[in-house]
Amino acid sequence: MKFKNITFSKEELTHKLKYIEFKERGYPMAFLNVVDESIFLGSKTNYKFGLINNEGKYLWFFSGSVVAKDRIEALKIYNALLSYCNENKLGKPFACKDL
Repeated sequence: MKFKNITFSKEELTHKLKYIEFKERGYPMAFLNVVDESIFLGSKTNYKFGLINNEGKYLWFFSGSVVAKDRIEALKIYNALLSYCNENKLGKPFACKDL
C-alpha cells in the first residue's frame, strides 16, 4: 500500500510550527503544533496526519482531512503511519489538531 501525500498550503506554511515527540500510553507519538498567538486551538479532538519528509517539506496524509475523532484513534493511526514511514524511509510522521 502506498499513501499519496499533498503539500501544505502556502497559508499553512506561514504559521510557526513545532514538532514534538513523546510517549503516550507507552507508545510513541508525535505532534506538529501551531505556535501562533493569534490562533486558539481549544480542546477539539479532530486529528489530521502528516509527514516531515527527508528534505524538510511538510506534507499531509489523507489529503489533509480529519481522520481521527479521539486521542486513542489518533495514537493508533500515528503508530501505523510511523511503521509505514520507517519501512519506506519517508521521514517523520505526526498528528496535528485540526484548526
